[in-house]
Amino acid sequence: MRFVLAFLVFASFAAAQTFDFPLASDTWSSGSNWWWSEGNTVYGDRDVTGPVTQAEVVLYLSGNGLTEGNTADLDFRLDGVTVGTLHITAEDGLGPITGSFSFDEIDSPSELRYTMASDICGGCGAINLKDALEVSTVTLSTGTATDESNWSFLKSSY
Repeated sequence: MRFVLAFLVFASFAAAQTFDFPLASDTWSSGSNWWWSEGNTVYGDRDVTGPVTQAEVVLYLSGNGLTEGNTADLDFRLDGVTVGTLHITAEDGLGPITGSFSFDEIDSPSELRYTMASDICGGCGAINLKDALEVSTVTLSTGTATDESNWSFLKSSY
């Protein structure tokens, strides 16, 4: 029984894969470092092993010029599938801006992408993702957090 418990605990942690994203070496679509237009995007390939069902993103900005009350909606995509959206405001400052997204299984995705989901209104500001002082990350994994009832079952089996 100890082996089963140890394996289950190890397996839940072994599935997590963390990648630095975005990086200056990724592909940036905007002619400007400042984003305010729908479709502004950055993407890059990463070597993801196995299927994933959850993403934890931590995003830092190098500039946040949004005016109060306005939002930059930034889709996070895996292989072209939008798995979640960050809603960035002036109050977020330079970050960290975090998101936790659960989604249907995607088998070994390779492309990570942030895309502006909509325009920011004229005069309402913009955001800058390039050359942030802190490293932004994406952690991909399978499954969901183990709830207390599952832990109780595992403990009683031990």
